[in-house]
Amino acid sequence: MPFELLQLGELQSPVPRNLREVIPAGKGRVDRDEYLTRLRRGQRRGMQSLLKLVAKEHSRDWRHPSVVCIIGGGPSLAEEVGALRRLVKRGAKVLAVNKSHDWLLKRGLRCDYAALLDPKDWVAGYIDLGLAADPATRRRAGKFWAAPKYLIASQCHDDVLEKFKGRSDAYMWHAAAGLGESEILKGEFPRELWVNIAGASVIGLRAVGLAHGLGFRKMHLFGIDGSMKPPLIKGERPQLYAYDKPHIDRTWKAFEVKLNSGWARGFMANHHMARSVYEFEDSMRDWDKQICAGRMEPFNVVVHGDPEYSAIAMVAAGMGVHADAWENEKYGNPPTYQAGLDERA
Repeated sequence: MPFELLQLGELQSPVPRNLREVIPAGKGRVDRDEYLTRLRRGQRRGMQSLLKLVAKEHSRDWRHPSVVCIIGGGPSLAEEVGALRRLVKRGAKVLAVNKSHDWLLKRGLRCDYAALLDPKDWVAGYIDLGLAADPATRRRAGKFWAAPKYLIASQCHDDVLEKFKGRSDAYMWHAAAGLGESEILKGEFPRELWVNIAGASVIGLRAVGLAHGLGFRKMHLFGIDGSMKPPLIKGERPQLYAYDKPHIDRTWKAFEVKLNSGWARGFMANHHMARSVYEFEDSMRDWDKQICAGRMEPFNVVVHGDPEYSAIAMVAAGMGVHADAWENEKYGNPPTYQAGLDERA
């Protein structure tokens, strides 16, 4: 591992523990039986399969692979708008998750795809379909306007599926959980199209698999932080998202990221955001294994965000995949090396 995650307790235990022990891999917000029930229900829903979109949009020019920006809702997103706009101007497409769809459209930024995964009922309110239909939205985006296509996981709540029912711009996919989904789908729906997307528990990282399936081979991650931004003014609340979000999980965790180069920094997050920090490294290693085994086309992941408060950005810099080469240089070497650079400067 290029880093260690040390749990500093639920602000109680004085003995550091690895975050993987304290926050194990997620089992999802619905149990096994409910998940498989939703899998079958989703397949019967009549929504067109994501495979239809793949067939239409899959990039076939591997010499010039398409670029996509995956937009999460972490606090670093607000500070990276300039970098996002520059990539869009150079032709990058945009895949938003959760409420990032609305955040982008309200700012005149394009949103080619919007993905939902969470099985809770309140997710139906994450996307305002009226925004994309509003002519004012098109005018703000100008020549960069792209009508969004909606990528809906079958495990989403009935309210979500009902919202997108019958829409020609909505596509269904299944979030693989290692529970024999493929066997069920092959056996019960032998003549229907379907696609499973494996990956991490958070939609921001799972979206990498969605983007890969659509043919993108260079992915820029924005707002994928796994941690909170400390308040600028003492006494104010730390920032968990770049936008207002209801139903926030408040299982607060304090943890430390310690890179093998010697850098260490403490962060704060809720339960599932903290888990996403080590899931990012696990995902990077799993993708590498899949590529080496010939089961996945090679692709690149680049992470944006300030490592001072974005835990995933710090881990990415330690792995050499941060968007800023200077951050990779900094965190790839011990703090004493950086101090020497500062003194020479």
